[in-house]
Amino acid sequence: MIVAITRLKLKHIGKLPSFMKHAVRSKNASENAKGNLGVKVESAGILVHRTLTFWENKESLMNFETSKPHVEAMKATKDLASEALSSHWECEEKPTWKEALERIGIAD
Repeated sequence: MIVAITRLKLKHIGKLPSFMKHAVRSKNASENAKGNLGVKVESAGILVHRTLTFWENKESLMNFETSKPHVEAMKATKDLASEALSSHWECEEKPTWKEALERIGIAD
């Protein structure tokens, strides 16, 4: 299984509506993508948002990452976020949020 985590910190609260538009589209696309094994989303305050997705293999993750909703969201990231972190790795079991965040250097 491949696990992918993202964490975005919005520049300011005024970016929230645009971020939410992209986040909902991306979440829906990932949930419906071939090879998706699960999606978790979480907010850590009003400006920090995280996703944790699980995939059958790297190919299914890459297919999602090149989908229109995800590509459009990534293009908007520079305007929306003051910080964007992501990582993916192979593992046998789904990690907890704490374990996944440690992979991107966040102690939560």
